[in-house]
Amino acid sequence: VKGRIIGDLDTNMIDYPIDPASLTKILTYMVILDCLKAKKTLTGGEFSLDTKLVDIVLVNGEKHIHIHINVDEGLKFLMGRSKNRIASSFAQLIAGSEEAFVEVINLKARQLGLKNSRFINASGLPGHDLANTIHGLKGFSNVSTLEDLSILTIQTSRIYPEYTKYTGRSYKVGDYEFTSVNPLYRKPYRDLAAKYGLNGLKTGTTDNGRSLIATGKLNNHELSIITLGHLHVDENDHLVKERTRPEVALKLFAENERLLNLEDYEVEKKRTPREALTQSLS
Repeated sequence: VKGRIIGDLDTNMIDYPIDPASLTKILTYMVILDCLKAKKTLTGGEFSLDTKLVDIVLVNGEKHIHIHINVDEGLKFLMGRSKNRIASSFAQLIAGSEEAFVEVINLKARQLGLKNSRFINASGLPGHDLANTIHGLKGFSNVSTLEDLSILTIQTSRIYPEYTKYTGRSYKVGDYEFTSVNPLYRKPYRDLAAKYGLNGLKTGTTDNGRSLIATGKLNNHELSIITLGHLHVDENDHLVKERTRPEVALKLFAENERLLNLEDYEVEKKRTPREALTQSLS
């Protein structure tokens, strides 16, 4: 991960406040993983992948399923289906309240190097009454920047590579199978996404558009892209089929590939005959 900006972007926008929406759940996931590694909740209770969450209602097609899930299953719904209630359930289980959990999220953000991000809930749901008071940004709940989201993506890959277990195309919970909300797993984009080793990471939706942080792997190189602000309404505010978000994401993956190939070519040109022979014999 090299952190290059390879899309069309006004550099003045790098530190511009944006609503991370459900991308917030990446930090929620990190805190949950920290507790799993410590085997304790923040209030001192035992905590493992088998720990039960509160009873929740899941929607699968037209079915409403009442199911008691554990932490391992909950992480799939948190990251793969982006369920807001799951985020709140984790917050209450781990810290006793969402408010206490949010304090830990903000501390985690500082530790990771996110200098311009502030969070007031665990899910990224918009419209919190405190948002305007805290951020001065009406309609926001949480606030971040492109630079901070880039750092968050890199840190997730480096410190929490287990996330790929919970961000696949589909997964089973009990007798039911659910699919990820990541648009790159959909049939029109699936083959190209597989080429880039798609393995995550998170989607987000706000009134200002949809976002996607996608990660993958190509020829032992880790890839990541961020794309924001994709609106899916026509000039009459009618909903239209989502295309721009997955298409832009795949174009950014392709540009990642082009730059990596160019870099490999430039490195190869600079190698001496002796280096080339040593490399071929190793």
